[in-house]
Amino acid sequence: MKKIFFLLVILSLFSCRETRYDEVDSVRTTVMGKITNPTTALAIPNLKLILKRQWKQNCGGFSTCWKEENVAEITTDSNGNYRYEFGYLPANGREYYTYTIMPTDDNYRFDNGDLDNVVEASKINEKNYGIWKPITLNIHVKVSNNNIPPLYTQVTNLQDNSNFSNWSFIDQNGEKTFDFLVRPNTDVSVNFIYVENPNTINAKSHKLDYPYKTTFAETTTISYTVDCATF
Repeated sequence: MKKIFFLLVILSLFSCRETRYDEVDSVRTTVMGKITNPTTALAIPNLKLILKRQWKQNCGGFSTCWKEENVAEITTDSNGNYRYEFGYLPANGREYYTYTIMPTDDNYRFDNGDLDNVVEASKINEKNYGIWKPITLNIHVKVSNNNIPPLYTQVTNLQDNSNFSNWSFIDQNGEKTFDFLVRPNTDVSVNFIYVENPNTINAKSHKLDYPYKTTFAETTTISYTVDCATF
């Protein structure tokens, strides 16, 4: 009987310590806002968001690594709104300790102006985001006179002059196809660059830009014929 009583006391003390950490040591913090699709100007209902806790720690020796854990999953309502209150735990020596919020679907992208997704402690953090799901722009290129390869190609967002991906390369004459993930319903530029006398003081770049307006279709194929001798 004494052993059972002693065990109950221990469990009670442990339970009290856990409750104190969650309710007293944490700081009540709120995240709220509205999620819209900037390509349609419509709210995104029933979108799942994830609130994450992230920090940097020593992984042995001189190496460091990032750790993260999910705090909660939040779903937008029928009007694209969300709100969640939680206990923001203290860093307790963790370096670069942050809370962030993002879609659970990795295919969604933030507009460049909406990348402030860090949540601050003890505040009502209003985070209104414009996010969109990319479509595939299938670019078919027929190349001639590519005598000093490579020919570079890339797709630029004309809305903010950002690039949707790194440069792709065409190393020979003939035909080649590239898939670029791009923003739907957006003015873009398909760019080609050819360099004469590369790696010399006489290097000269030639550039072709083809404007294009993306659609809402999941995949669109467009074709170009590029003669590197006529840039």
